[in-house]
Amino acid sequence: MMATLCLTSTSGHFLLSKAFDMAEASVLQPFAYIGVVTSALVGFLLFADPITVAMLTGGGIIISAGLFTF
Repeated sequence: MMATLCLTSTSGHFLLSKAFDMAEASVLQPFAYIGVVTSALVGFLLFADPITVAMLTGGGIIISAGLFTF
């Protein structure tokens, strides 16, 4: 289990650095917002974490601010 964690973590960091070599950070940043949606879905589906108005508002503010600066 730890070997898998180390392998995926190392691969992820390597691929992230290659992505920043190939494209500008401003182009890659909108893909980071997939993590906001994914974490909300994982929390809802796996841990029965309710999706609240505060969660939707906070996520909307974060995503809107990022897209506004894009």
